[in-house]
Amino acid sequence: MTFEKLCFQLLKERHPAAKIRAVEGASGDEGADLFLGDLENGPTIWQVKAFSNGFKDSQKGQIRQSLKHAVRNLAPRRWILCLNIDMDIRVHRWFQRLVRSYADKVEIGLWDASHIINELAHRKSIRNLFFPGAALEVSELRSLVTGIANHSAEQLAALATENAEQLIERLKECDARFNYEVSITTDRPSTLPSNVAVSLTVGASSIHAYPRDIEALRQSPPKLELELNPAGHRKVLAIQQTGHSQILVQSPGLNPPPFRRSAF
Repeated sequence: MTFEKLCFQLLKERHPAAKIRAVEGASGDEGADLFLGDLENGPTIWQVKAFSNGFKDSQKGQIRQSLKHAVRNLAPRRWILCLNIDMDIRVHRWFQRLVRSYADKVEIGLWDASHIINELAHRKSIRNLFFPGAALEVSELRSLVTGIANHSAEQLAALATENAEQLIERLKECDARFNYEVSITTDRPSTLPSNVAVSLTVGASSIHAYPRDIEALRQSPPKLELELNPAGHRKVLAIQQTGHSQILVQSPGLNPPPFRRSAF
């Protein structure tokens, strides 16, 4: 099912370090389409439902049956319903009653159409794979701008914005769980925003990453890979011990490493 594959790809991107598995359902999925963890020890389960004719009693019955099978067969720690539509207020009220009725057995979550569309807005590669041509990709129409010596101040500002936007798009391809900000300062020290999660400064340029998808970051925390000399190692230990910021200086003659997925 295409919608099930879409949910799988989005969840793999949201939780890059987690080993989420898909279930082949022809022989019976026991109430799970996707799962994370040990099936014998309280896994997290995603049940995917694609409804083309709205949300009526028959759809409610399918959800109740899937949840009942999952709890009986797999005893999940968490059960999450993935839907290709949004619920109206009456269905939300029904679903909340269902959540309360299972409160002593399993934690229940909901990932509906609005959540999925929001994720797709931040994940260009998956969007193009499942919905090719659905949106105009402006970045693909941009050409390399050269010969800026005769540019006006307005043209230079537009070019700077263009480059920053393209950099932000590449950062999102590395990890779309963050929102990114690029700033350039030459005549004063760069300031660190209070709610930033990761900040990288190279020369006059700074990149700030702000948490966007808190749940995904909590389940699969980002990792940072650095190769440090003894002085840098001592600074990192000082950060861990005191929480105070430190400045890491690139060793002379070394090129900065390329961005990696694990860096954000």
